[in-house]
Amino acid sequence: MKRLDYAPGLDQWRDVLSRTLPDCTAQIECFFADREFGFQHAWEVLDKVSRLATQIEHRDGRLLHHEVIEHLALFHDIGRFFQGAHVVEPIVLAQQVYTRFAREQAVRPDSARAVLDGIVSTPFLNYRLHPSSHPPRTLEADIVRAIVIMLNTRGARVDYHYACSRAQHDAPFFDPSLTQEQRARFSLEHFSGDHLNVLLSLLAMRPGDFSHPVLQEAYRRWRGPVKEEVVAHILDLARRVGESEEYLESIQQTITWYRSTFAC
Repeated sequence: MKRLDYAPGLDQWRDVLSRTLPDCTAQIECFFADREFGFQHAWEVLDKVSRLATQIEHRDGRLLHHEVIEHLALFHDIGRFFQGAHVVEPIVLAQQVYTRFAREQAVRPDSARAVLDGIVSTPFLNYRLHPSSHPPRTLEADIVRAIVIMLNTRGARVDYHYACSRAQHDAPFFDPSLTQEQRARFSLEHFSGDHLNVLLSLLAMRPGDFSHPVLQEAYRRWRGPVKEEVVAHILDLARRVGESEEYLESIQQTITWYRSTFAC
């Protein structure tokens, strides 16, 4: 399957969102300008998701719901760009934005419900980050979840997560007074903004946490080399920024706990 054409997609979706949400021009422009979580990321998710969906259709001899896949890939992070004066969880904002979009675009109610439900299973927007929490209810949502996890654990993203975690002065990952299990459990049970714990909780997922053999195999092939690279990269970053020996030990202990508990 050839890659999706980015430029036509960019123009098409900028036009659609501008017409659908005419009072949100500033937020829409931020979405299209941001390279981390905006349209460029959403389009990369959609491109890779479409390829996996095609593999599954060929294997199973059935069609998946491509409108749900497209909308979920494009809207899963959009809530980040709609924060107002009062802080609202991005997952709630993403659902609100999509609800408006679906109503204006006359999306079928069953399709809209599938997208809204799928947004909940986007890893970085979950309230609970344990691998067993919020499993997607549809195969379409599980495909998107698999790709989002893979894209969020690349080298440049690890740098981003590390910087965000250091900026959180109360981030459990860097609190040497806590045991490794306390540090890890805190972020597994509550979204604390501690990006390194979030990152490791994603790596802690096993192939069996995905619902389809094609997803399980894709995740198994991807995770093998990546998990070791991520762990080594985190420790290298810590040394390069001059973390104290106490902090380095804290980081190493937490990584060790994750690996022994989740075989990650």
